[in-house]
Amino acid sequence: MTKRFERRTIRKGGTLLLISKIQLRKGFPMKKFFLFLALCACMLTGLLLCPAALETKEAPLYRDKPVTALYSLDYPARTYQQITGQQDMERVLKALENYQPPVSHKTKDLSECLGFLVFTGEEKYPLYLPHNSSDRQTKELFALSKEMNAAYPRHIQWFVYMSPENIESIQFGGFAGKGYTNKDYQKTYRIDARITERESIEAVSDFLKGMVVTGDTKVFYEPMNPGTPAGLYFLKIYFKNDIVYSCFGPFLDISSSDMKEEIFYSEEESLNQTDSLRDLFLELPETKTEEMTDW
Repeated sequence: MTKRFERRTIRKGGTLLLISKIQLRKGFPMKKFFLFLALCACMLTGLLLCPAALETKEAPLYRDKPVTALYSLDYPARTYQQITGQQDMERVLKALENYQPPVSHKTKDLSECLGFLVFTGEEKYPLYLPHNSSDRQTKELFALSKEMNAAYPRHIQWFVYMSPENIESIQFGGFAGKGYTNKDYQKTYRIDARITERESIEAVSDFLKGMVVTGDTKVFYEPMNPGTPAGLYFLKIYFKNDIVYSCFGPFLDISSSDMKEEIFYSEEESLNQTDSLRDLFLELPETKTEEMTDW
């Protein structure tokens, strides 16, 4: 018995397979035949792919080391902006090649500085650029930093700068759950957490580094007395070098044991993110919770 397949065209994976008057006699392994055709189609499709599309770009280098993160600095706003665009990263790193700030730039007055921060794994390289420099390369870098600051979301300066591997522990206390959450919690809790596990420290650190702030930043050079506003929480980060970051809410106020200033981020976006911070601590295994039944 003979089955005759008339001339026809089959489209598979963008490749045209032409079968012309193929005689298939009794006993011919049909499944193997069509499997062979499918395999040919896949091979031809693969060959047609552009090789460049399969290439993966290597991480850009700074001082001969792969860059893991790159930020521009807006010091007056106390924010870092993470530069994520490939072309922007290449522009900035090229501009930073062989740059040596003039000796006159080594000043403690950073009030109007812009700049950059480069991470290469656990190493980091901060660069501060004065606004009134007469040095041509410094002026170009200042303008480039200003451009990047306007192009990317703003992150909290001290959180970005901190090194998670140097954190010994994190303490958190306050309210969470219903009324203080971005999730669907039906109960309110008082929570108390002392985080020492490396996985949890990294989870909190990643969250803090990713927090986005908007609006104006207020900097105070004397201790504030905010009282106890509704929704108060506190966060303390303890580092191996004995430095301690202290934060409290309901929005975000941050100070450091080695600094004489207190920075206040008060926009609505900060409130939303501190609620998400409470959600994160509520889910960590080290957190102790107490249900607020009389609320």
